[in-house]
Amino acid sequence: MAQCQEARQALTGDRKRALEETGDSRRVPQLTATCLATGPAKPATAAQPAVAHVAVPAGGIDWLASQPVNLLDWGLQRAANSIETVRSVRVVYEVNGAAAEDVVDVDFSLAESGRQKYLIQGMVLAKTPELVSEAYCVSALRAWRQAVLKINGDKPSASIDVWFSHADRGGAERPKALAETVAAGFEFKMTINGAGNGAGQQAPVSCLTPFALDPVAVAAPALPAKVAPGQK
Repeated sequence: MAQCQEARQALTGDRKRALEETGDSRRVPQLTATCLATGPAKPATAAQPAVAHVAVPAGGIDWLASQPVNLLDWGLQRAANSIETVRSVRVVYEVNGAAAEDVVDVDFSLAESGRQKYLIQGMVLAKTPELVSEAYCVSALRAWRQAVLKINGDKPSASIDVWFSHADRGGAERPKALAETVAAGFEFKMTINGAGNGAGQQAPVSCLTPFALDPVAVAAPALPAKVAPGQK
């Protein structure tokens, strides 16, 4: 802009001197408009193609962060983490009238078994085929259940309170007898598998107990009644 003003003043001076030398009394025209109109032009630029807006898909973390997690999902995961820490149990049983014991590894799973029903299942491999029995199954189930409950205070309600809890910031009142109600929806199950896969292998034996109850010892099967002479 400063160069433009200097050029305008120079042209005005030259025009004034020329008029004076010729005796012309006309007024010197103002060149402001001409000066402004003859400013430097911007160089022409090539037209840029329009850039289409492409929606960028949300990343995996963004998607996960937007998904709701309820306290049931949270509690089931905490329950699984807690139960999985019990990797082996000591099974005490009776064989031929004498007490015996084994330390067996436990494979664990937690599955939904129905509407608001959940199954905590353990599986062990018996060391000999003779141990694949209902009595041995109950002994293994009792030992495993006690080991799981011991982590959180021995009582089923204590485990439920630990698994299904959080820092209460919402002010919602916790339902009464919540632990007992939730415990009623869980069961412990133990499955005993025999060693080997040969022909005639005994089928696995399973036993079950409610979460809140210690499995009951198995009663000896009743012997068949003796057939009286002459009866078929």
